[in-house]
Amino acid sequence: MKTNIIKYFVILTVLVLLSSCGLFKDNSSSNQNINFQGSGKGTVYKAENYAVSATDLKKLVKDGIEKRLNKNIDSKYINLDYPYYNSNSIFSTFYITDKNNAIGVIYADWKEDQYVLQFIDLYPIDESKPFSVINLSSKMSDGKRNFKAFFGFINDKSISEVRLNYQEDFNDFTNSVRLKSDNKTFLDVVIGGEMKIRNIEGRDSKDQVIFKYDY
Repeated sequence: MKTNIIKYFVILTVLVLLSSCGLFKDNSSSNQNINFQGSGKGTVYKAENYAVSATDLKKLVKDGIEKRLNKNIDSKYINLDYPYYNSNSIFSTFYITDKNNAIGVIYADWKEDQYVLQFIDLYPIDESKPFSVINLSSKMSDGKRNFKAFFGFINDKSISEVRLNYQEDFNDFTNSVRLKSDNKTFLDVVIGGEMKIRNIEGRDSKDQVIFKYDY
């Protein structure tokens, strides 16, 4: 009996040591969740029942680029631009201003007092048109709903609004993305449903169409 008790404690001790060494965890996957605690510094974007500071969102972007996309980057080159909130989720565009200029998008969920990164990616900036459009389709973290994101880089500074015209079940509706003078990107996110994009227009302050994408 005494021998069995000793064996039990030896096995238990080994398990605890292995667990503390991280041998039961796989942290090498590029799909791992990246978490951070908010520090409350910097510009604060207010959402329904929480707030996230721009400084911390930038940290999440930096961690995502380095750990998921395997690219080293100095945070001074990361520029947060157009946030979009939906309940406990945040989407945001950002752009990179180092030698490899790029536009990016991030999606994170608010869980247990921290943001958990769900998606991040970078795309080259297309400067050939007044504004570029990138479309992204994926699933929300609950696995039940899809989302579609349309975003892009504004090359023509006379564009003050991006108007997205959708169709669902023969019904048309429009989302308007108003741009501030310092915005260099736009972002629109549609969650759930079977919306189809009809066209995307870049308009100036006089409501004149500068450029249009038809689908």
